[in-house]
Amino acid sequence: MLDYLNIKQINGLKIETIIRLSRFVVQYNYFCYNGQYYHQVRGGAIGSPLTLIIANCYMFFFEQDIVIIGLVVGIPVGIVVGRQKSTSLTVEKQAYQILEKNPLIDGHNDLPWRVRENFQNNINNLDLYNMTQYNVSNTTPSHTDFWSIYTDCEHQGKDATISFLEQIDVMNRIIAKYPDVFQMATTAEEVRQAFSTK
Repeated sequence: MLDYLNIKQINGLKIETIIRLSRFVVQYNYFCYNGQYYHQVRGGAIGSPLTLIIANCYMFFFEQDIVIIGLVVGIPVGIVVGRQKSTSLTVEKQAYQILEKNPLIDGHNDLPWRVRENFQNNINNLDLYNMTQYNVSNTTPSHTDFWSIYTDCEHQGKDATISFLEQIDVMNRIIAKYPDVFQMATTAEEVRQAFSTK
């Protein structure tokens, strides 16, 4: 894509640096929180790393205004199942400096489906502040999520519409339960508003 667009540099970053950062994300899945660097070691609902890179490239080149303002609209949940403190900080510091100026957009987050599978959509006992897998306190502030409203193929032709509406409902209830962390944004203007209040 970069060759096709004949782009040699973006905001002072050489294309080689951007490609290295993309490979770094795919290979290591590192992120930073509160000055500490963490690495996803297995599991979690992060979607495809390739999807993340493609989504970020698209958002950077074609929807830059939304990317800039969407920096803190949501906090990822489910990105860390097990984490370990990293010992190599040189490349990570470089990546973190880039992420401070450019958000990381997760284009696929299955939290509503996981709540359905594990809690039968009952969020009364759901504590996203203290759960290991979905701890919203242990995520990077430069990360924005787009939640997936998903229904299993087994629901097609039977109760797919009900299942889909239940996913929207549980998502809205989670947002209402954690207003300090999540905010619904369905338009570019709502994204701008969410960014200005976070």
